[in-house]
Amino acid sequence: MIWRFAQAEFDELRWTLQVAGQKTELEPRPLEVLRQLLRYAGEVVRKDELVEAVYGHQHVSDGALNQAVSRLRAALGDRDQMIVATVHRLGYRIAVPVEAQPALESRAHAARLQAGATIPGRDDWELVEALGSNRDIEVWLARHRRLDERRVFKFSVDGVRLSSLKREVTLYRMLREQLGDRDDRVRLIDWNFDRAPFFIEAEFGGPRLDDWAQSLGGLATLPLDTRLELLADIADAIGAAHSVGVLHKDLKPANVLVFRDGAGRWRPRLADFGSGHLLAVAQDAALQPTLTVADQGAAGSTTLYVAPELLTGQSPTALADIYALGVLLYQLVVGDLSKPLAPGWEQDVDDALLRQDIALAVDGNPERRQTSARELALQLRRLPWRRREYQRQLQAEQQADEARRAAEREHAMRPWRRAALAAIGIGFVGGAVLYEHALRAGRDARQQAQLAESVTDFFNTELLAVASPYDRIGGAPNPTIQEAVDRAVARIGDRFSDQPATEAAIRATVGQIYGEMTRLPAALEQDRLAVELFERSLGATHPRTLRARYWWAQDLTEATQFDAAAEQLRRADADAARGDVGEARTQLSRHRAHCYHAIIRSQFQDAVPHCEATVELQQQVDPRDHTALFKWRANLATLYSRMGRFTDADPLFEAGLAALRKRGVSDSLTAARFGNLYGLNLLAQQRYADAEAVLAPAYAVMNRNAPNTLYTFETLGLLATIYNATGRFDQALTAARDSYQGYQRTAGDTSHFTAQAAALLAVCRFDAGESQAGLQQLDEARAQLVQLLGPDHPQTQWAMYRRAELGRRAGLPPADLDTLLASLSASALHRAEPRDDWPERLAALRDSSG
Repeated sequence: MIWRFAQAEFDELRWTLQVAGQKTELEPRPLEVLRQLLRYAGEVVRKDELVEAVYGHQHVSDGALNQAVSRLRAALGDRDQMIVATVHRLGYRIAVPVEAQPALESRAHAARLQAGATIPGRDDWELVEALGSNRDIEVWLARHRRLDERRVFKFSVDGVRLSSLKREVTLYRMLREQLGDRDDRVRLIDWNFDRAPFFIEAEFGGPRLDDWAQSLGGLATLPLDTRLELLADIADAIGAAHSVGVLHKDLKPANVLVFRDGAGRWRPRLADFGSGHLLAVAQDAALQPTLTVADQGAAGSTTLYVAPELLTGQSPTALADIYALGVLLYQLVVGDLSKPLAPGWEQDVDDALLRQDIALAVDGNPERRQTSARELALQLRRLPWRRREYQRQLQAEQQADEARRAAEREHAMRPWRRAALAAIGIGFVGGAVLYEHALRAGRDARQQAQLAESVTDFFNTELLAVASPYDRIGGAPNPTIQEAVDRAVARIGDRFSDQPATEAAIRATVGQIYGEMTRLPAALEQDRLAVELFERSLGATHPRTLRARYWWAQDLTEATQFDAAAEQLRRADADAARGDVGEARTQLSRHRAHCYHAIIRSQFQDAVPHCEATVELQQQVDPRDHTALFKWRANLATLYSRMGRFTDADPLFEAGLAALRKRGVSDSLTAARFGNLYGLNLLAQQRYADAEAVLAPAYAVMNRNAPNTLYTFETLGLLATIYNATGRFDQALTAARDSYQGYQRTAGDTSHFTAQAAALLAVCRFDAGESQAGLQQLDEARAQLVQLLGPDHPQTQWAMYRRAELGRRAGLPPADLDTLLASLSASALHRAEPRDDWPERLAALRDSSG
């Protein structure tokens, strides 16, 4: 391969590195480090994996690897670590865009991958038929020329997707070590990771599920019981993988093979764990052939079978595989493997119990979804018994209902007559008013139902239409979820040009998805369009318009556009008062937006009633949405903590920890984000050891599952604060720099988050010995915070205080510090860092500078 990045070019075949067009002499080991990082560009490569790859064993100190990385950075001119980035406590990654081009030798191998050709290094094996391709991976059926045996080879001809092949081998070996040899997954036989074309070699497990069904004349020709038993076997295989911590992540007909067992029964085999994921990475180095198992979110999955929570960037769990099982169950029941799960799917399934099973498996809220693949298999196998019980229950309910109606008719005739006469006596005017309210409420309900159905239909048709459910040879590769959303969004205007309310509802949902992806400019544009369309079609005081405007204000706050956010909040509040809108969902949106805006502005006292109301209203609106309720309780606890109300905050945090332990998700991304808030609470109390014990594992989970989010960079910044406060200045400097650079990439240089991270980095630079550079950067960060937040904002005040403190330590003349000291407020500093000694600290600093 020839790799191009920044101003450098690395030729693997010739083993040469050029920087800015000039050949650079570099020892073999730094070049080997570079090769490993480039092969996993964008992913984190752990230190132990680099040591194994570069030195051939793991009995090497970190110092040797650090020296190799330092020499590589020196050759690249990467003084600020912008190309080879350090990922705190984990390893390194390439942090710039990388282009890969096959070298001549690799191209020659690629050209030989055609029917009738010999597999390089396997002289007896002949390529017979291309079975499929997907993102630089080619899958071929091959035949042994003498034995006529068939096998399947999966190629990465130029090494670009070598990591995917290695991931599949590692997961296969883990499954075999933990579960033994089983016939419900394809058996790997050998692999070649030494030279191009790279490949893994597997048994031929049978035809793909879709091809097998077509060969029989379609799934509908098979008895339903046969199809359900097939799905139960698939669920058993998935459940077995889950039991040892392995997710499949790309369950679809193309990755299910079908064969006849010794009893003549059709059985499935799972194939292609190349998109798979380890819930708990094995520590045994013997199982891992130089591999980084990195979470891909939904990127490695096929769109038709992707669980909704992956659309918003959440980390995949076993529940995502179960969603794919539910879609596959629906397709097997209706007898059509190309049919998407779209609104109204229930009408295609006559059996009420199967409708329940499908609905439970594909519930859009993972909190309510079926939790076990093996339980789904058991439910399907118990279906005959469940049907008998269901019929008995229906008969009993019918008998009870008939008896109840007879009793009601007997005893309730006279009261109803009296009530009817009383109603007539009241008159027709009041009845007409009530009737008009009922009609209007009915119209609103129908309108909301139609909008909800249209939004669901859009995301189940337009979004899925951008990707085929199958990976056919020669077809375009499946897009990532982000690409799929972008392409679908481009068609919204044309499709719904005459339906402004529907278009508004879809754009509002897309805005929320972009917001979860931290793509704020795109989110704000969709928010704006949604508000304009709702206002034009439904009116400014309609609840949907108000909720869209409140969400827009929340995203504006996130994007540091505080004045614009305040204006939208003002307009929404005025419209809500004018329209007398007291509906709970709209009030939830109102309090949530005000809560977030006040917290970000450090107006904590103003935030309290809104944040408390948000928790109460969330329980009213959707008490089953445990994730949202958990999130807002954690935010309320954090608010109390930021105000120094630790006696109010600590019980809420303890309750949150208990809830996580009870649900068994203590190592999830949700738990990691909670750890971020709990660690902030402990840090505010200067409980540094306790805070580090919470924040370090939280950061590891975030960096593994969601490395490019603001939560991840904030958690790393909190760790930098702890390291600095406990005298570990070098560690603090590395963590603070990585946090700052992450904010730069994700939020941009004009974000207040980036400015706050720059202030922290400046303090860490000063304490690590870079005093002049630290003071200069702190001046720049302080000026930017004044511009973005204002001079009286607590975060600005904190930067000003640290500038005065460090200036005194650097021996600057008192006159240079007088202006800063005069502008400092103990109450504002308390909101930035809730400690009781701010008046004394300010007085001491002023005395020492006088």
